[in-house]
Amino acid sequence: MSEYQRKNIMSGSSSVVNRASFARRSINLGSDALRTVLSPLCIWRRTAWVFNVAKWKRPLLRRYFSGYNLKFLAFKDDVYAKERWIRMSRRPLFVIWGRTIPERIEEFATEFEIPIHHVEDGFMRSIGLGASHVLPYSLCYDKSGLYYDSGKPSDLESILLRYNFQYHPHVMNTARKCLESIRQLRLSKYNEARTDLASVLYGPKIRTRILVIGQVEDDQSLLHGCARIMSNAELIKLAAEENPEAQIIYKPHPDVQAGLRQEMSNTSALAHLVEILRVPLSLIDALQGVDRVYTMTSLAGFEAAIHGVPVTTLGAPFYSGWGFTDDRQLVARRDRTLTVEEVFAAAYILYPRYRDPITYRKMTLPRVIEEFKEQLESIEVVTPQKALRRLAPYNLVTRHPVDARLLYNSTAQHIALVTDSRSSWLVAQGLVQSGKRVSIIAARDTLANDESLTVSTDAADTVSVTSIHKKYSVAMSESERNAVKLASTFSDSLRLALTEVAGEHLSAEIVEALSFGLEDYIYYEALRFYGVKQSLEEYDSVAMIFDDSESNLDLIKSYIFHGQAKSMLGKIFLVSTIGGTKQILVDNATLPLAPVAKPQDISELRTTFSRFWWSLQKASYDDYSTYGPHVAICGNVSGMNYAYSPASLKIVDTVDKRSSLPMLYYSSSLLPVVGQEEVKTISLLEDLSKRCAVYNGNILSFKSKYPPEILDYSSFFSGPFFDRFQELVRQRLPEGFIDIFRGRILKYCESLFAQTIFAAEAGHAMDRAVLYATSMDRSHISRILAAVARKKKVPSIGIQPQIISKSSRYKAPAVDCMGVIDTSQVTTFVDLGADPTKLLPIGSVNISERLRTMDEAVQRFGSTPPRGSILFAMQHSTSFEMLATAQALKDICSRYGFTLIVKPHPHQEFPVLNKVRSIFGDSSFVRVLGRDSDTYDAVARSQLIVGLFSSVLFEGALYGKDVVVSAFRDLDPSIDFSRLGLAVKAHNPETLELAIVELIRGGDLARTLLESRNAYLDLNPQLKRPYDAKSVENFIASRLPKAGL
Repeated sequence: MSEYQRKNIMSGSSSVVNRASFARRSINLGSDALRTVLSPLCIWRRTAWVFNVAKWKRPLLRRYFSGYNLKFLAFKDDVYAKERWIRMSRRPLFVIWGRTIPERIEEFATEFEIPIHHVEDGFMRSIGLGASHVLPYSLCYDKSGLYYDSGKPSDLESILLRYNFQYHPHVMNTARKCLESIRQLRLSKYNEARTDLASVLYGPKIRTRILVIGQVEDDQSLLHGCARIMSNAELIKLAAEENPEAQIIYKPHPDVQAGLRQEMSNTSALAHLVEILRVPLSLIDALQGVDRVYTMTSLAGFEAAIHGVPVTTLGAPFYSGWGFTDDRQLVARRDRTLTVEEVFAAAYILYPRYRDPITYRKMTLPRVIEEFKEQLESIEVVTPQKALRRLAPYNLVTRHPVDARLLYNSTAQHIALVTDSRSSWLVAQGLVQSGKRVSIIAARDTLANDESLTVSTDAADTVSVTSIHKKYSVAMSESERNAVKLASTFSDSLRLALTEVAGEHLSAEIVEALSFGLEDYIYYEALRFYGVKQSLEEYDSVAMIFDDSESNLDLIKSYIFHGQAKSMLGKIFLVSTIGGTKQILVDNATLPLAPVAKPQDISELRTTFSRFWWSLQKASYDDYSTYGPHVAICGNVSGMNYAYSPASLKIVDTVDKRSSLPMLYYSSSLLPVVGQEEVKTISLLEDLSKRCAVYNGNILSFKSKYPPEILDYSSFFSGPFFDRFQELVRQRLPEGFIDIFRGRILKYCESLFAQTIFAAEAGHAMDRAVLYATSMDRSHISRILAAVARKKKVPSIGIQPQIISKSSRYKAPAVDCMGVIDTSQVTTFVDLGADPTKLLPIGSVNISERLRTMDEAVQRFGSTPPRGSILFAMQHSTSFEMLATAQALKDICSRYGFTLIVKPHPHQEFPVLNKVRSIFGDSSFVRVLGRDSDTYDAVARSQLIVGLFSSVLFEGALYGKDVVVSAFRDLDPSIDFSRLGLAVKAHNPETLELAIVELIRGGDLARTLLESRNAYLDLNPQLKRPYDAKSVENFIASRLPKAGL
């Protein structure tokens, strides 16, 4: 083992540790003392005044330039302010890190005849990023310019122009050997983490594959290497334009992916043209199957050429202009033809200087390559078998750790890993290698959607990945119904508590809204609770693996609860990756009993709340006493989300255009200060800031606004009131249930303090309102406002942003009149208990915007798509239907010669997507798009759409596309578009084939579908062209008071 290998072991399948990482901690040892001893000698050395070098790099430069007396200056230092010291120094020299020259340096250098040299990282730099302060093994010292400045010759360019490579066979032999080693070891400049995910992320290769290399867009290599600097987005567009039928893949710069730098252009907006790698693949991994690389000036272009990939350069990097690259910017000086080997010899052997960053000893390129090889080999690769053994799972019956072989070698065939930890992926691989089937069930959706945790295509048959939410929250499912029922039990108890304590002051509708808020707040915990129950019935063994056990205590307690109830604790295991698993089990293994407590005095609770309410009424009145007539609006524009923002802003825009009334905008949740500031910067609200005030209430603002005598009541809600609430819940649920949800319901009860203040303030403001309009009727904040408006006799309206099902999660509208999307949604709301006379079909802003987007795409691609072109619109959380439909579509398309575009859902589970890709393999008739690709471009290119209940089916049918619903299992009528006459329903692969063939050929079924679609649109003219949402605007405007009110 070499010297740097000591203590160089880390867990993780792709972790990289190199000596430079601990060099940062040791590099200064003794250096100050050494300079003190040698300082008398320094006066005889030439003085180098060094600019723009970070402090962590300076000790290394002192060793590289040990023959110089180095004086470090900041980039912005004025050299004329230091003129005396510079001119007095011995044979002064300016050394600048990078090509950007500090202000007035050139003027000073010319005046006093001081040379300017440059220094930069070399091309075989390190294992790890410079932006992460990993020290380099190589530097390029240039006395003429710098290699990435094409404006004038550098020392490297001079070597390339003049060096006689044929006369130095030993140099070329070294170059060839080094190139062979680099290819075998898959080395690059930074040697990022290696993975085998390229094939998974790219899918089967059925088209030309183009890789676009992203760069830091204000990087010096672009400033000095490009006659015209293109943004990353422009480079992507060019590659797509020149290769219209190719698979375009974009690799962002490693510093951007690591969050160390930011992109200036919006490459995400080009998802319809390109697949963006969000996983930090090494360049060598990213080159897999690539037919050409596009770059501006990146070294990655030359590294691609090393590996035999053709390269197009848009700038003038050092390796362009010698005959082996496609160059769009020519440099007249470069009039010589060279091979890749010759340019490599110049750039990697003759030009740079190599030193060990710890010992500072001089090195050669072959020795650096050997060093990198040893470093990579010294990293302990944690095998899947080691991963579980290190985690030491505890069994819930014995409460003791078990040998990992118990899971690997048990008779359990299907194992669930319930997790918030990335390490679970490695554990899953080990279980698969032992012949198991594994379902990874993420505790949160974000982990299930993490692209860096992609399961390889080979494992797609044996490993599935989903989340508890995705798996058990299918619309109208039994799990959803049970979760709503349990959440409603808690909210019913809260309603009783609020009624008996605060009913004298809060209307029944406000109490209802506050109670519904709790139901919504704990729904996902209730869903997790029933998901746990179902998973115990579904899997042979369950292993919980948590990085953050505290945030997942409800899951741990749910497994204990259901495990005891079903006598299944023996099949459940628990791991806390940060330790403390034993204590977690000890603290939670026994289901709690209901405490024996003195019942709360209801009259005392009423008196306390009354005092709070009357104090609040007096203190909050003054803030709103000067309000004049206005329109109160509730919406959700956070992050300019596509679901609710268009409808929210439509209300604001309509009030602005159709009246002169001021507005008071409420967010659909009590946002923190940062969220409120974000709302205020939304362009429309910012433009209307003088007319549209943004309500800024939240717990922090209340604490600074109200006196202590009011703030002291906050403990009432988390104390006596919470205790009374629990008393009521215990009358309906066992203590074991309550304990699982206690933390969540306590937080909600604490929030009632702020929500009560909000209701009081809204009441004062609503005294002067002339209309309340909302796009967020389902939000309990909006429902509080609707209740306040009704109490103040202010008319209220709502507009529906999204289609809903008949799920009991939804409620009848709280407003006086609700503008809904279509006649079918009228039926849905009536089934939920709404008064049909208060429902009016008006269309949807969101749908109109999407139809306009679809129209623009059709104008780009033509109104007549190729005959036999099919779009498969995938849906998340429905893996059986997606895989069965994919297999059927493959058979149908191959049999009839149809073409197919597969569009995954933006949150599509990667294992399902990868399995779909493997189903189609290298079929030439299919194109599988990325999750971020443009849906409406795909719709425009297709004659027919196939899917389950994606909104794309509804919108495509409205636009005139033929649609087939592939309902191979039961589909609830409220989410079945064929019930509306907008689609044909197929129950199995055979009926799917009949429907597709008949529709594409334009037979009787096509004519019948056209007639039923036209009948639907005749009933719902608000959804016809020109897709301008005018009916929505007219609905809002018709409720505005007449001018002059």
